[in-house]
Amino acid sequence: MGGARAGPDDTVVGWATVDNPTGEGREFVEVYVDPVRAATVRAPSLVRQLDRVAERAGERGLPSLTVRCAVFAPERDWEHSLRELRFALVERYVRMSRTGCRSARCTPRTRRSTSSRAG
Repeated sequence: MGGARAGPDDTVVGWATVDNPTGEGREFVEVYVDPVRAATVRAPSLVRQLDRVAERAGERGLPSLTVRCAVFAPERDWEHSLRELRFALVERYVRMSRTGCRSARCTPRTRRSTSSRAG
Protein backbone atom coordinates (compact mmCIF):
# COMPACT_ATOMS: atom_id res chain seq x y z
CA MET A 1 0.00 0.00 0.00
CA GLY A 2 1.26 3.48 -0.80
CA GLY A 3 0.16 6.97 0.20
CA ALA A 4 0.19 10.21 -1.76
CA ARG A 5 0.84 13.37 0.24
CA ALA A 6 0.36 17.08 -0.46
CA GLY A 7 0.98 20.35 1.31
CA PRO A 8 3.33 21.44 4.05
CA ASP A 9 1.30 19.59 6.69
CA ASP A 10 2.06 16.24 4.99
CA THR A 11 -1.65 15.37 4.89
CA VAL A 12 -2.48 12.06 3.24
CA VAL A 13 -4.67 12.84 0.22
CA GLY A 14 -4.72 9.44 -1.43
CA TRP A 15 -3.72 5.83 -1.15
CA ALA A 16 -3.43 2.75 -3.32
CA THR A 17 -3.69 -0.97 -2.67
CA VAL A 18 -3.03 -4.23 -4.48
CA ASP A 19 -5.11 -7.17 -3.32
CA ASN A 20 -5.04 -10.80 -4.33
CA PRO A 21 -6.15 -13.09 -1.53
CA THR A 22 -5.41 -16.26 -3.50
CA GLY A 23 -2.03 -15.19 -4.88
CA GLU A 24 -3.11 -16.40 -8.32
CA GLY A 25 -4.91 -15.05 -11.36
CA ARG A 26 -6.12 -11.49 -10.81
CA GLU A 27 -4.70 -8.61 -8.86
CA PHE A 28 -7.24 -6.03 -7.76
CA VAL A 29 -5.80 -2.50 -7.67
CA GLU A 30 -7.55 0.41 -5.97
CA VAL A 31 -6.37 4.01 -6.11
CA TYR A 32 -8.26 6.52 -3.99
CA VAL A 33 -7.55 10.25 -3.93
CA ASP A 34 -9.05 13.46 -2.64
CA PRO A 35 -10.65 14.74 -5.87
CA VAL A 36 -9.84 18.37 -5.07
CA ARG A 37 -6.29 18.15 -3.76
CA ALA A 38 -4.90 15.06 -5.46
CA ALA A 39 -6.69 14.30 -8.73
CA THR A 40 -3.39 14.74 -10.60
CA VAL A 41 -1.69 11.94 -8.66
CA ARG A 42 -4.31 9.25 -9.30
CA ALA A 43 -3.06 8.10 -12.71
CA PRO A 44 0.65 8.16 -11.69
CA SER A 45 -0.27 6.19 -8.55
CA LEU A 46 -1.95 3.59 -10.76
CA VAL A 47 1.18 3.30 -12.90
CA ARG A 48 3.20 2.75 -9.74
CA GLN A 49 0.81 0.00 -8.66
CA LEU A 50 0.99 -1.63 -12.10
CA ASP A 51 4.78 -1.69 -11.82
CA ARG A 52 4.36 -3.43 -8.46
CA VAL A 53 1.98 -5.98 -10.01
CA ALA A 54 4.59 -6.74 -12.68
CA GLU A 55 7.13 -7.30 -9.89
CA ARG A 56 4.69 -9.59 -8.10
CA ALA A 57 4.22 -11.61 -11.30
CA GLY A 58 8.00 -11.98 -11.61
CA GLU A 59 8.27 -13.02 -7.95
CA ARG A 60 5.80 -15.82 -8.67
CA GLY A 61 7.51 -16.85 -11.90
CA LEU A 62 4.53 -15.76 -14.00
CA PRO A 63 4.80 -13.94 -17.34
CA SER A 64 1.87 -11.67 -16.45
CA LEU A 65 -1.11 -11.16 -14.17
CA THR A 66 -4.54 -9.75 -14.92
CA VAL A 67 -5.26 -6.47 -13.12
CA ARG A 68 -8.73 -5.26 -12.24
CA CYS A 69 -9.76 -1.79 -11.09
CA ALA A 70 -13.21 -0.53 -10.17
CA VAL A 71 -14.82 2.45 -11.88
CA PHE A 72 -18.02 4.07 -10.65
CA ALA A 73 -20.26 5.69 -13.24
CA PRO A 74 -19.45 9.35 -12.39
CA GLU A 75 -15.68 8.75 -12.50
CA ARG A 76 -15.20 9.74 -16.14
CA ASP A 77 -11.64 11.05 -15.71
CA TRP A 78 -10.61 7.86 -13.91
CA GLU A 79 -12.19 5.71 -16.61
CA HIS A 80 -10.31 7.74 -19.24
CA SER A 81 -7.01 7.21 -17.38
CA LEU A 82 -7.65 3.47 -17.22
CA ARG A 83 -8.50 3.26 -20.91
CA GLU A 84 -5.30 5.17 -21.76
CA LEU A 85 -3.43 2.36 -20.02
CA ARG A 86 -5.29 -0.24 -22.14
CA PHE A 87 -7.83 -1.29 -19.53
CA ALA A 88 -11.11 -2.51 -21.00
CA LEU A 89 -14.56 -2.75 -19.49
CA VAL A 90 -15.18 -6.39 -18.60
CA GLU A 91 -18.30 -6.40 -16.47
CA ARG A 92 -20.85 -4.21 -14.84
CA TYR A 93 -22.76 -5.10 -11.75
CA VAL A 94 -24.74 -3.57 -8.95
CA ARG A 95 -23.95 -4.32 -5.35
CA MET A 96 -25.78 -3.46 -2.20
CA SER A 97 -25.47 -4.27 1.47
CA ARG A 98 -28.62 -4.37 3.54
CA THR A 99 -28.30 -3.59 7.19
CA GLY A 100 -31.76 -2.18 7.85
CA CYS A 101 -30.73 1.28 6.64
CA ARG A 102 -33.55 3.21 4.99
CA SER A 103 -31.74 6.43 4.08
CA ALA A 104 -30.57 7.59 0.64
CA ARG A 105 -27.03 6.55 1.62
CA CYS A 106 -28.06 2.91 1.28
CA THR A 107 -29.10 3.02 -2.33
CA PRO A 108 -27.23 0.60 -4.60
CA ARG A 109 -24.46 1.97 -6.78
CA THR A 110 -23.34 0.68 -10.14
CA ARG A 111 -19.72 -0.35 -10.23
CA ARG A 112 -17.80 -1.17 -13.36
CA SER A 113 -14.69 -3.27 -13.30
CA THR A 114 -11.91 -2.79 -15.81
CA SER A 115 -9.13 -5.18 -16.56
CA SER A 116 -5.63 -5.07 -18.04
CA ARG A 117 -2.49 -7.19 -18.00
CA ALA A 118 0.74 -6.29 -16.23
CA GLY A 119 4.00 -8.02 -16.73
